[in-house]
Amino acid sequence: MENKSGVRFDFDYLNIFKGNGNKKRNASYQELPLGPIYIYNKPKQVLPNTKAEVVYVVPKFTIRDNEKIEVRLQELNTSRLVRLFWK
Repeated sequence: MENKSGVRFDFDYLNIFKGNGNKKRNASYQELPLGPIYIYNKPKQVLPNTKAEVVYVVPKFTIRDNEKIEVRLQELNTSRLVRLFWK
């Protein structure tokens, strides 16, 4: 993680999901959490203009053509949320 803002980022959680289906039609969309089996070097905060490295180890999984991986990074006690998608 790299904090390029001038504001400290207080780390709350990082969640990883595997989603399949069409998100526009809620009835056909499903998210499956990929809970970590090991977390290494989880920071409490990322200071302005600095980097922090963290390792999340999840169980082995495969991604089909219609599936996506979503990573959600939430800040503590705020509504700031970073969402990353990988297809």
